[in-house]
Amino acid sequence: MKAAAAVRVRKTAVRVRKTEEEDLKAAVLDIIAFLGLLVLHIRPARRGTEEIEEAEDGTQRSKQRWETPVQGDGKGYPDLTIAGGHVMWRELKSSTGEVSVAQQRWLDRLEAAGGDVGVWRPEDLRSGRILRELKLCRRGLTKTFEGK
Repeated sequence: MKAAAAVRVRKTAVRVRKTEEEDLKAAVLDIIAFLGLLVLHIRPARRGTEEIEEAEDGTQRSKQRWETPVQGDGKGYPDLTIAGGHVMWRELKSSTGEVSVAQQRWLDRLEAAGGDVGVWRPEDLRSGRILRELKLCRRGLTKTFEGK
């Protein structure tokens, strides 16, 4: 009985650490809301069972399978679609994260069509680049659409 209780406590005590990219996303979404821009972020759905993986240093992390149910060519679609005075698409990456082939395909196609595309990293938040670009996106908004 005690062993089963310990296992249950151990499973609930495992905390999923936020990644650098998740922290960036949270900060960017806050800025977007503050500036009154519209944003679309498609969250992946967790599929399958969760496994706890223990690293060599003794830390534990959750290992899950993620899928985003979309129709068409959704694989690699940018993390954020932001609408203000114009529309912009941004892929969010950690400091060391790499843009996948599918993500680059979307960015290239959107840019070829005249889209405002880019990749944002945590250092772009610290430098003020993200705020500057979002303020530029806000330009041209002549009307505030309250709840519509």
